[in-house]
Amino acid sequence: MLGAPVQKRAQKKLRSFVAKSHVAEPSTAKNIEGKTDLYSRLLTTPELGDAISLSERSIQYLQKRRAIPYIKIGRSVRFRLRDVEKALERFTVREVTLS
Repeated sequence: MLGAPVQKRAQKKLRSFVAKSHVAEPSTAKNIEGKTDLYSRLLTTPELGDAISLSERSIQYLQKRRAIPYIKIGRSVRFRLRDVEKALERFTVREVTLS
């Protein structure tokens, strides 16, 4: 973890960048109920793990195998929940009927 002064400077820089670029902060996207909308923002590995009930290691494994789409920004890896859920649909086991 970063120390408190370093973290505050980083947050201040981020707010300044967002203000200059006229881009909404990802954490401010709200759905109809007023809750943060996970579909409209980029998620970290732990956040994605919480959202789809998988461990961080499992997500990293799927990422390494390119089974789920991800976005790389420098060394940071981010995921769009809607894209990941769409990619995971191919793992769905369909009902088998015997004739």
